Amino acid sequence: MQEEDDRPRARLRITAGKVDLIAVVHAVDAVSRGEIYLSPGVSRTVVQAFLAGSPLPADPLSTREREVLQLIAEGRNMKEIGDLLGISARTAETHRARIMTKLEIHDVAGLVRYAIKHGLVGAG
Repeated sequence: MQEEDDRPRARLRITAGKVDLIAVVHAVDAVSRGEIYLSPGVSRTVVQAFLAGSPLPADPLSTREREVLQLIAEGRNMKEIGDLLGISARTAETHRARIMTKLEIHDVAGLVRYAIKHGLVGAG
């Protein structure tokens, strides 16, 4: 059996989402083994906060971003979110994009999982 590092690897990037498939495979492998996976951005933030002796931010999202995330997780579309919050659908889309960037989540399903895990919506 070959060592994992000896296997040939190909790097493939999906340009639109800039998803590094090798990183995704490593993340899935780690999680499937019951380990915790932190993206490089999250790891960097944790290490920098530790080295600086500063407390970690409890929540990276603003109140408005949390509202938008909750509504996304409830299945609302951007027009509905805009109408409910008194903002345009485009502004709701901008909030969604910022949430995804801050959380390093690249799809709506990931946002829903995050919202459930953090108690913004119920699992059922």
